[in-house]
Amino acid sequence: MAIDGSAGVRRLWQYEPPRGSLGLAWLGQAGFAVQSAGHRWLIDPYLSDFLAEKYRGTEFPHVRMMQAPVGPNDVQGLDWVFCTHRHSDHMDPGTLPLLARHNPECRFVVPRAEMEAAHRAGIPADRVTGVNAGESLRLSESITVHVIAAAHESLKVNEHGEHHFLGFIFNTRAWTLYHSGDCVPYDGLVEELLQ
Repeated sequence: MAIDGSAGVRRLWQYEPPRGSLGLAWLGQAGFAVQSAGHRWLIDPYLSDFLAEKYRGTEFPHVRMMQAPVGPNDVQGLDWVFCTHRHSDHMDPGTLPLLARHNPECRFVVPRAEMEAAHRAGIPADRVTGVNAGESLRLSESITVHVIAAAHESLKVNEHGEHHFLGFIFNTRAWTLYHSGDCVPYDGLVEELLQ
């Protein structure tokens, strides 16, 4: 089930998807709210006006794709937040600290190559998990996430071989959800997704 529009995430949180399915709500930009099997998570939530404020009055002001459907103070009951890379509309310093404050049990999953950026963005250090391409996390008895490389125009790794841009493949026995951040295709991506 996909829900969109200004009340999307609020409606999603009031709705329990049938067993074996998931619900999605678009948050604008590359962001989504997801709910399945009693768990809630966000991917790349950009719920503030951080970039609009940062670039106000410049030659290239930031224009949102749509107004954020909820504010970061309004989202509660989160289990996880996933950030595909450090750009401010994916790892938003105007959103993440407020999500952490209002969701004290929530864990934040970010590229290991961007752990310092995650701390600067205001995510509490003890609640951040850094991951790299090729790794997997078990989120619950029924949900696993596989981490793959993403290309934001090109693949980029640090001196430790850790990718700066990641995609997440969420799996259960019933469904698979892939979120690529805002990446572009690269050689080997299709084969990676078919595994």
